[in-house]
Amino acid sequence: MISLIDFTHSFPLIGALSSQTKMSKGSPADNLKGVLDGKYSTAMVSLVSYLENSDDLELLKGANIHTKAQTLSTLLVSAGKDLADRMEVAVTAHTRTTELYMDLVLSRMGISPKKIYSKATEAADLLEEAEFALVIGDEALRYFHGDGKIILDIGYEVSHFFKLEPLYAVTVARKDSVDMDEARILEKSVNLSRGYIMESIEKGSAERGISRDLLEYYYSLINYEYSLKQDRTIDFVKYMLEPIKH
Repeated sequence: MISLIDFTHSFPLIGALSSQTKMSKGSPADNLKGVLDGKYSTAMVSLVSYLENSDDLELLKGANIHTKAQTLSTLLVSAGKDLADRMEVAVTAHTRTTELYMDLVLSRMGISPKKIYSKATEAADLLEEAEFALVIGDEALRYFHGDGKIILDIGYEVSHFFKLEPLYAVTVARKDSVDMDEARILEKSVNLSRGYIMESIEKGSAERGISRDLLEYYYSLINYEYSLKQDRTIDFVKYMLEPIKH
């Protein structure tokens, strides 16, 4: 079974895939556990989680979640303050890859934040724990459309500083059980996904409370197709993780 990430960024892909085969949806962490445990034969997981488990997981160079630059759903926000040399950032439990991107971007700015790891996902809850917060996914989109203070779009800054397309999630399978038929079905879904944009806008608005106008723009930024540019980002992130591993 294939499991995709249950964020609005995947809605067009979920719509296309569910029209072809039985599938599941879950958080990036749940998908990682499911594919490692054998519950799912194919799953979409965060890029960093794949690289940390690359001895056991095979990267399927097909469906992925990336943007060319601006992302909208990877935001560093604050309760009112601007960037400072010393700052505390509450980091949502849902992110691994965006956290790494944030660290790299802030390092380029000469900032080394103190990070507070939280089980919270909502910006308001995170901002009760620290004066800055890293929010991603649907909560970031809801925050973007509000009147809160946005400090950085992390995806845009990754593109700006490192000249890379920010890649967030990739499709993987256990190395001992790669299902190429599923891989082909998922790749077909990538080609069909644009036909599910309007349905996804309605679904995201009704179920996740995100404005239709924002979702229409958001889906013009999200891309699922794999190219050599994604290879470049993967190589870069892998290199950045090496000091952490050792």
